[in-house]
Amino acid sequence: MRMAAMHSGGKTIQLNAGHYQAKIVTVGAGLAELTHHGRHVVIPHKPEEIPMAHLGKVLIPWPNRVTNG
Repeated sequence: MRMAAMHSGGKTIQLNAGHYQAKIVTVGAGLAELTHHGRHVVIPHKPEEIPMAHLGKVLIPWPNRVTNG
């Protein structure tokens, strides 16, 4: 795990496991990038930029759709 400089997405945490690499921003726990063997698995956005719409936002367990959740 590696931490980068602070920016509008907060800090960037880089995770590596096997051939996977992920970049997570601390503001909103957004997924900025996920690659496997260097190929994008999700549509990436630059960690230092605020993403369009809901790019990289993990909406599980379905906010506002779970009873008492």
